Amino acid sequence: MRWIQDLADLKGILWLYGPAGAGKSAIAQTIAEMCAQLDLLIASFFFSRTAPSRNHEAHLIASIAYQLALSIPETRPYIESAIQFDPSIFDKSMQTQMETLVILPLEKARSTVARVVADGWPRLIIIDGLDECNGQQVQRSIVHVLCSVLLSRRVPLILLVASRAEPHICSVFNAPEICRSSHHIVLDDSYHPDADIKEFLLSRFLEVKKCHPLKFYIPDSWPSAKVVDLLVRKSSGQFIYASTVMKYVGSPTHRPTKRLDVILGLTSVPDDMPYKQLDALYTHIFSSVIHIAGALRILGSMLFVGSAVSYLTPTFLENLLCLDEGDVHLYLSDLHSILYVPTPQLNMDDDEIRILHASLGDFLIDKLRSGDYYVDEGKVHADIARCCLHSISMHSILSGDKCTDTQLNDARSRNITNSRRSDSAQTYSTWSFVYHCTRASTSASESAALINDLFRVNLPDIWFAERPAKLWDDLPPLFEWLKKVCTCISMGFHHG
Repeated sequence: MRWIQDLADLKGILWLYGPAGAGKSAIAQTIAEMCAQLDLLIASFFFSRTAPSRNHEAHLIASIAYQLALSIPETRPYIESAIQFDPSIFDKSMQTQMETLVILPLEKARSTVARVVADGWPRLIIIDGLDECNGQQVQRSIVHVLCSVLLSRRVPLILLVASRAEPHICSVFNAPEICRSSHHIVLDDSYHPDADIKEFLLSRFLEVKKCHPLKFYIPDSWPSAKVVDLLVRKSSGQFIYASTVMKYVGSPTHRPTKRLDVILGLTSVPDDMPYKQLDALYTHIFSSVIHIAGALRILGSMLFVGSAVSYLTPTFLENLLCLDEGDVHLYLSDLHSILYVPTPQLNMDDDEIRILHASLGDFLIDKLRSGDYYVDEGKVHADIARCCLHSISMHSILSGDKCTDTQLNDARSRNITNSRRSDSAQTYSTWSFVYHCTRASTSASESAALINDLFRVNLPDIWFAERPAKLWDDLPPLFEWLKKVCTCISMGFHHG
């Protein structure tokens, strides 16, 4: 905050970095809220690998420009004019978008007001979770585009970036020109995280004792100081562990004292293996899930669904995965300590399901860490591809194409025929089945079933009816994948 408020500080960039679960996003969110109250915040953007609308760069500059128009209304006419002059601006490079929708409107707006007024305008842009944006090259490009603006000093902006210390991100911030113009803050032990984690735990335990439905059965002395200190040690400097523990303990449908006993009974590990404690916690949570196969299937889809869908609702996932109505809430009912699952409501638009911590995805896709709960990316893509093709097939049948009575009855028995059929899931299936096919497992069992489904769908009709412009983009990668699959299958037969 001193850096943000010090107009004399010539370093316009601050990079906040640290490991997963250290609290980077919590700090960025708090800074954003504080600066919004002080009229210092222009815009913020929080990347998330599990949110299809926020795991890529396509919406970044548009979002910054939109927030700029709200935080500094004098820029709005110039932003609107730029969009009206060139409606295709959002399809152009980030550099062009930034120049056209942010820098030029700011320059023009500043020229129309008194300097003392312009000097009092908000000036902070916050980018959180940069490492959760798809693609290392894209991540580097974002830093270069934003930092080039700041280094030019054409407009008085400052930039706060929070991310993990991935090697490719480190190389950008350590480049001489950017390094000379930036502050670096690493969330390590020098900030005494244990003291903050202890304060957090004490606060949340007090909240449980005041607000839990079973609060009258919780002793005043619970938990003991010794137990709190033990949880601090188990956290190993990671807020994510403490946060997940408190969500688990504070569940309104369980007895907090017994749930804490479960946490305390989990295996201890050496201090130099911090993720083992978190992994043990995740493993325990998944071990109590009744519908584990369905839950992992949904989680895998959330991790690897493409960016063509705007957000992941229960209805979308149920339609995409050919599940029955209510299955998403049923399968995820034991995972509310690590997921946000909206309360089901009839005749209401679905809210988005969210994975609360990025480290959960890291755990699930690492077989050495997750063991029995491992999510295989290739198998997930194969599953989604087959679901997409099934959706396309059913849609084709119901649209009036020739079909047998058996096929029609089968289609009518599926979710896709009822009143809540998700158009977004149907559209996603049509646009994304090649995306998933080309990333699907090439093992004989999964690929053979997928190829069989491919040949049961009249793809040329679908392409030309729904998406002719994408036909020639899709064919080369699809043929390349088929070539690899056929090679693997033939090798399997040969060795068999």
